[in-house]
Amino acid sequence: MLYELATLNIKIGAGAKVSEGIGRFQAEKDAKGRLLGCWLSEIGQLNRVILLREFANEADLHHERMRVYNSGNPFFAGDVIEAMELDSYQRFPFVAPVEPGHYGAFYEIRTYRLKQG
Repeated sequence: MLYELATLNIKIGAGAKVSEGIGRFQAEKDAKGRLLGCWLSEIGQLNRVILLREFANEADLHHERMRVYNSGNPFFAGDVIEAMELDSYQRFPFVAPVEPGHYGAFYEIRTYRLKQG
């Protein structure tokens, strides 16, 4: 299982448009992967949407990455996306797979840098 964490910097007040567009983009016939979560920042760095998707294999992740890159309107919100980062991750074997759901009203997203060995 592979994961993609997309960070979208968006224009002020565009959160609803981006959220709706992500749903439509993911529902398209040629879309790959599964949407696991979507968050809009309200504390810290504002006007950011974090999108988490899961892919069964590298081919599906690559297909979807190219679909985003080659789209003239990524996530049906290209006119309000000011910057976009797409990062890929593989789950550690001792960590349970991510399951979508509502786990509370507030979420904290942290980034850790691991030291080899």
